Amino acid sequence: MKFIFHLGAGKTGSTALQASLDKARDALEADGVWYPRVEDRVTRRQNILATPFQSKLQRVYVGKTFDGLPAAEYAKAAWARIAERARQYDTVIISSEHLGSIHEVERFGAFFKAEFPDADVRAIYYLRRVSKHTASRMQQRIGADHNLKDFRPADSFAIVKAWKGVFPVELREFSPKSLLGGGIASDFSQTVGLKTELPEIRKNEGLSAEAMQILQDYRRKYYSHKPNRFTPDTDALKAVLKKVKNEKGRKAALKEDIADTLDRMEFVYQLKDNYGFKFEGLDYTKGAVPKEALDDVFKGTDVRDYMVFDEERFRELHLEVLHAVLAENHNT
Repeated sequence: MKFIFHLGAGKTGSTALQASLDKARDALEADGVWYPRVEDRVTRRQNILATPFQSKLQRVYVGKTFDGLPAAEYAKAAWARIAERARQYDTVIISSEHLGSIHEVERFGAFFKAEFPDADVRAIYYLRRVSKHTASRMQQRIGADHNLKDFRPADSFAIVKAWKGVFPVELREFSPKSLLGGGIASDFSQTVGLKTELPEIRKNEGLSAEAMQILQDYRRKYYSHKPNRFTPDTDALKAVLKKVKNEKGRKAALKEDIADTLDRMEFVYQLKDNYGFKFEGLDYTKGAVPKEALDDVFKGTDVRDYMVFDEERFRELHLEVLHAVLAENHNT
């Protein structure tokens, strides 16, 4: 019995891959590959499986019950169900970026080996250039919280090192040039040797820096007292920003000096030196920068402090958003 773990990282196409696996679930099972359905409400998602091993619940699970059980208890029951059924298949796939970011990796490893002592395990972990990863995480943050104070990148070397102490982990770069077939679903399928062709599904399309600033300003004005909380009106504003015609194809990018500092963090070099993992096109001859360099990088409070920003475009976008909202209300 084989287990394939997709451990993330977050903001490296995980949602798109999970949606693809969900859509191909029947075809996968016909080939002897099981992608367990864990949550009835969101069938593509398996993140709840991480909850028994997290020091703090992800907000999506706080205060919620599943079949009358708190998230962690429901997850334990879900793992038991997976153990009962897993032997019916050649391969079981578990995909959870939440699992990839847990702190109690050793405890999870001990749990898994006790539940599945004969399992042949392979884990895949996608890494994204730190500057691009930070820009994407920043967009995710302002959808629920305007505060960008001390927005530092996670030490991916420490995460990978912890997981390599439990399972064999293969590192893959999440970038169009590095992904086999150009997409996350194709790359994952080819990397792990699936017979089933997975459909490419695009999720969580990005915003421009100017659109991000509008979203941040909105959160600061109306929800500064309610951090870390998604709201329907914030989601609606984000949807309007994505639909604005002149925003198509515009992507946010960090300022050159900030991007350069982030891409030269010590853990980037540790990944190369310890595991032979190198980011495509990154100049490693510049040398690593100390962690203290982040103190200067993260002094800003606004998106415009970090991103390449066009103030004129920012003013135009305000009017375009207003026009889009008025046109939609008129049509309804």
